[in-house]
This record gives sequence, structure tokens and C-alpha cells, in this order.
Amino acid sequence: MARHPRGPHGSGVNRRAVVIGLDGATWKVLRPILQDGAMPRLASVLDHSAWGTLRSTVPPYTPPAWTSAATGVNPGRHGIFGFVRGRDRPRLSHWGAVQAPAIWQYLAARGGTTGLFHLPLTYPPPAIEGWAVGAVWMPTGRAIRGFASPREVEDRILELVPGYPPATGVEIFDDWRDPGLAARIEATVRQRRIVLADVLERWPTDLVWAVLEAPDRIHHAYYKYLDPDEPLAGTPAATEVRRAVRSAFAAVDDVVGVLDDFAGPEGVSLVCSDHGATGWQGYVFGNVLLAHEGLVTLRASGRVMRAARVSGFGTLARRLVPGRVSYRLRRRVQALIDPGRTEAFATRLGSQGFSLNLAGREPGGSVGPEDAPAVLERLETVLRAARTPGGEPLFPSVLRREAVYHGPHAGEAPDLVVEPAGWQWEVNDAVGTSALFRDVSALPLGCHHPDGVFALRAPGVTPTAQVRANILDVLPTMLYAMGEGVPEGLDGGTRRDLFGPSSPAAVTVSAPQGVGAVGQHPYSAEEEALITRYLTDLGYLG
Repeated sequence: MARHPRGPHGSGVNRRAVVIGLDGATWKVLRPILQDGAMPRLASVLDHSAWGTLRSTVPPYTPPAWTSAATGVNPGRHGIFGFVRGRDRPRLSHWGAVQAPAIWQYLAARGGTTGLFHLPLTYPPPAIEGWAVGAVWMPTGRAIRGFASPREVEDRILELVPGYPPATGVEIFDDWRDPGLAARIEATVRQRRIVLADVLERWPTDLVWAVLEAPDRIHHAYYKYLDPDEPLAGTPAATEVRRAVRSAFAAVDDVVGVLDDFAGPEGVSLVCSDHGATGWQGYVFGNVLLAHEGLVTLRASGRVMRAARVSGFGTLARRLVPGRVSYRLRRRVQALIDPGRTEAFATRLGSQGFSLNLAGREPGGSVGPEDAPAVLERLETVLRAARTPGGEPLFPSVLRREAVYHGPHAGEAPDLVVEPAGWQWEVNDAVGTSALFRDVSALPLGCHHPDGVFALRAPGVTPTAQVRANILDVLPTMLYAMGEGVPEGLDGGTRRDLFGPSSPAAVTVSAPQGVGAVGQHPYSAEEEALITRYLTDLGYLG
């Protein structure tokens, strides 16, 4: 962790900065908590900030969103589209697969250092000038080593909090019944604060990028109890949950204070989320929809299994079948699609996408290049005609890949990406069901929405509300606020409009070299199974 004296903090960087990442945060939930006085440190940051809404990636999921924030480019350039990647043999995403420079690489080129604290995809921790505490997506309570780098940082963390929890585990289809979930999340956040405060004192860096997953986990289980506009918010159960959630968000606010104090009055504090949240209506089974229209055909054995409803997906299966076995069973059921008679299919859960079964691209592809335009138009027509159980358009927006992504990796994305009604439906690719929908509207569960939160406190920033920013703007705006050069050729923009009229012009710099080769897959079979189970419990993998 060598430092290079030049800037005011003994390095080559002009101004210290922190990114305060609140995973899944939304003003719909934060606003009443702020009004209640439970988050005074966040309120203080807002009083001195330009703040408002941060628009996420399409779709608004954690891996592409945080990666876009940290690189300033769209998924077609950095190569991360979801929790898994690859077509014929899907593997879990990780930072070693990111194909674009991140902010810590730009700072290292200037002699600066960075601390990463639970930024998603950073387990195993990436090589970095500074330190990294990785975001480990494994079930809570499992002891793990190698989650932080260098080793002395990990040793200190385990000295402070023996058995430091690598993640906050939530099983959404069970835990919404348990008001004690918020207390467990709060306990984890308070451990995070102890660790972060100590690490910042011992190993100060020019930039700290910290992410707290607590808001996201709370929203997945309780959202409709927390949004005042939701009918369930008026129930007695909601009153009890809100009391516990208020205390959990107060713990989050303590971490906000630690980070804002570290930045100092002359530093930069940027609060952001990777996405927002909304009330979850349920799953739509995309392959069932396409099967009704003759675009998907099951093998004979697949039809038998569908009739038996063997998908490893439902609540009962989640309780009876271990996560690793459940996921493998579901993939086996998925393999029962007859590729020779299937023209299009729903892509894996979490992508909100559909693809052609294109010959030469998909294993067993049946659609030739000459037929692809017609099949794509038919697929678009089917999706635009789909309706919710209430009769409204299910997919008000159906976007072709090239309208969403660009870059050398855009071809890894689905051919069509849908924006479901209110972002309250998720496309599930399971085939082991005959139902078109799984309705969870009666439960308090939440899902992702593209409108997250944004606030920038920095010298020269004009305090104002109602800012509209894009997640791609985070990297260039942060570097500009730090007084650093802004990389040329990014997809995001430098929000100079948030600064006073006398603010200097942005200086562009070249991107660092040596990024682009995907390293060896870092997970053992056991680790892959545990991470898959964790993501399955959250509803990200079926």
C-alpha cells in the first residue's frame, strides 16, 4: 500500500473522497425515515448536497449496476450483465471478468490509493493499490478466509469481530414472516461500522468505496410494509416491522457518518444506490408465455415433468431441497426444452431478456440467419401483446439489444430486453410449471426498480434537490469532484452542472492499460454452490 507524496493527503490525489453505497435504496422508503429523524447524518449530507434520483442500468440488477458505476461504461463494454455469465456453461460473475478499468485503477495511475468495502463482485478481492474487503455472497454464519486483502486487514477484522459475517443472508419467501430479520440485519451493520471505522483509521486511502447491502435485503422482505403508498403499509404487521427497520436504518446512518467524517469538510461524499425498489407482483414465466405462442417446444419428458410441476423453484421445494440440488434440478428441467423445435427462449432469471435460438450461437440453435429478422419481429409482437393478470400491458417497453448496449461484449446480452409494468414483474426462465404467473402481490416483498438515490457533497457543489443523474455518471463526476482528470471515451457524463459557474473545465486522461483478459474462474465447486444458494434465497436465481 505504497503512497506517493504530492497531494494534500500525502498522495498524488488532490482531494479525499468516499462513495457511500446504499444497495437498493429508494427515496420512497428513506424519505419517511429521514422525516422521522432516524438518519440525521444522511440528512446533514443532503443539506449540503446536490441530490435526487439515480437511474440504474437496464435491467436494474446489482452486478451490471455497480460495475457500471465503478467503470463509467455500459455492460456492453465491461461485460457484466447479471449474476452469471456465459451461454453454454454459465458461471458466476466476479470482478476478474470485468473488461473495463475501474476508478481505483485510474487513481493508482495518479499515485492514489483506494479502499473497497463490500463492493459487489469483489470476492475474491481484486488486486488494488490500497485494501479491499470483498462482498461475499455466501450464507450467513459460514466462516471464510481470503475475503480481504492484504492479509493484515483480514486478520485485524477477525480480531475485532470473530466470525465476521461475510454477508447478510435473507430467504425472502420465508423471512418476510419474521420481524426479527431487521434486527439481524442491524446487528450485521453495526459490526460493519466497528470494522470500517478501525480500518479507515489504520489504513487511510484517497478513495473509499463502501457498500451496505442492508437496504436491499430489507426491501426484498418488507417493501410493501415500508412504502407509505402501499396498502400493506397500513396493517398492524407493518407497524411492528417499521419499528425494527427504523433501528436498522439508524445503524446504516452511523456508517454514513463514519464515511462522511473520513472525507472531511473539504472532501467529497457521494451517496448512491445501484438501483431502487418497488412492490413485487411476481414472476412471469417467459418460456411458458412463448410455449403458448409456439416459439418454445418441450421434449416429451419435459412435458411430463411440467405436468408434475418439478422445477425446484417453489416455496415447498426451497424448504425440502438444498439450494445446490434445487438449482441443478432446475437447470436439468431447463435442458428439457427441445432446441430443434424452439425458435426463441427466455434468458436466465435476472436478465429480463429474451433471445433467438440462433444457429451457430446457441447450443442446438435452430434459427438460421436468414430467418432471424422475421422470428425477432414475431417475438417482439408476442411480448408487446402480453398482458398482466389485470389486463394491462405486461411489457410496456420491449427494447432491442442494440438500443440498450454497445461495445465489444454487447453480443453476450439477450436479443430483446423488456421493461415490465412498473418494474414489478420479473421474467423467470423456469419451464417446470404450467402456470404463466406466480403472483406474490399479497406478500410484502419488494423487487428492483431503476430509480435509485444520488447525493453529492463536495467543494463547489450547489446544494439542490430534484437532480436526475445516471449511474454511468458516478465515476466521471466523482473524479471531477476530486480534482482529478476524467477518462476519455466514457459512456457517463461529468455533471459539471452540479457545481458553481466558476468550476473549472474537466481535464481528460487516457485509460490505463492491461485490462481485458478474463482470469481463471476463482470459485471452487463448493463456493459456487454456496453463492448460488445465497442468490437463490434472495430470488435472483430460480
